[in-house]
Amino acid sequence: MKKVLIIGNFWPYRKGSRRITSLAKCLKEFGWSPVILTGSISQKPDFKVRYIEVDYKEACFIGPKIDFNKKEDSKIKRIHLFLKAVLRYIKKKILKYASEIVTYPDKNKYFKYPAFREAKLLFKKEKIDAIISIYPISSHFIAKKLKVKYNVPWIADFPDLWSQNCNYSHGTLRKLADKRMEIKTLFFADALITVSNPLAEKLSKLHKKKEIYAIPSGFDIKTFNSNSSKLTNEFTITYTGTFYKEKRTPLKLFLALRDLIDKKVINPYNVKVRFFGPKTEWIEEMIIENGLSDIVRQYGTVDIETSVQKQKESQVLLLLKWEDPKEKGICAGKIFEYFASKRPILTTGGSKDVISDLLEETKAGIDALDIEEIKEALKLHYFEYLKNGKVSYNGNLKKIEKYNELEMVKKFANILNKF
Repeated sequence: MKKVLIIGNFWPYRKGSRRITSLAKCLKEFGWSPVILTGSISQKPDFKVRYIEVDYKEACFIGPKIDFNKKEDSKIKRIHLFLKAVLRYIKKKILKYASEIVTYPDKNKYFKYPAFREAKLLFKKEKIDAIISIYPISSHFIAKKLKVKYNVPWIADFPDLWSQNCNYSHGTLRKLADKRMEIKTLFFADALITVSNPLAEKLSKLHKKKEIYAIPSGFDIKTFNSNSSKLTNEFTITYTGTFYKEKRTPLKLFLALRDLIDKKVINPYNVKVRFFGPKTEWIEEMIIENGLSDIVRQYGTVDIETSVQKQKESQVLLLLKWEDPKEKGICAGKIFEYFASKRPILTTGGSKDVISDLLEETKAGIDALDIEEIKEALKLHYFEYLKNGKVSYNGNLKKIEKYNELEMVKKFANILNKF
């Protein structure tokens, strides 16, 4: 059996981890034995797989402390307030640029050297037939060095893009540097993979003459085949994951709920909206501003097993789409996770995109772009709940089944077999 070295995150709640987990579980089915090169694993896998842990610390910049809370003399209060505002602005800019320098090319850059050292030891002892690098970005630097040194096929996978990332947060100069570094690094890759055709098109414009493939993420077969949970007594809407301010938020859902409650269409006493993921202060403020504290609650991060249970018991699963209409290729792995839970999906916000196409194909939920569409979807589900005590699931299981992780991994294996 051939061996493939997979470089990237292999622990829960980190980018790329779901993708790597699927590859680690299923590649042997297609004649490839995986070895995972990763950072320290906080939660050991519940299946048999070989992995090499590398202990490292993320790069970060800690700026100087500036005390803005000293007592103000009434005579110089206005000057003091002005100076505080200026200092805050300067500090913010200093921290931003300093952080961009310290964390270049990414905050996981200290993973690169010890991981490369471990990889060289592995190559000396064993025959490695291919490399897959996924995330963090430093994984691709390691793979490039191994490619040059040992001349083995290298596939670079991008669940999220690099310099073209929809959530890119750095300045113009840093972006130019990242773009240059991306082109220079991936020049050595034999193939590039991402999760959707629109993202593959983006990659192809930057990396001309490269073999580029679109392979969507897959859902856990075990979760899909497991028994259904007893549904909640309340009309429960559940979201599991993180938020991105102004880019992926529940504001439209909140406005729709507030309007339906005010018009007495929905009774707030039998409605619960649950968020499982990192608690966010601005989300809490949004909940309060819309007067939804009695029905909307952030529960914090939970383990994978609990997350799956909360999904399976929910009347409706919420998926927040990317608000930027230019980002039609964003295909959150969350939708495949929801597929496995077999509960109705409600997507909100954004525009027609690859998520819309998936829901149209599988009939697994409703794609509601604006507040009026969200209200109509809520009313449809809520009235069914009042009538039958539950919201029925009408997803086309045959269509959904083709998005299981085994099918995803098979496509990876087919590409590996080309080299």
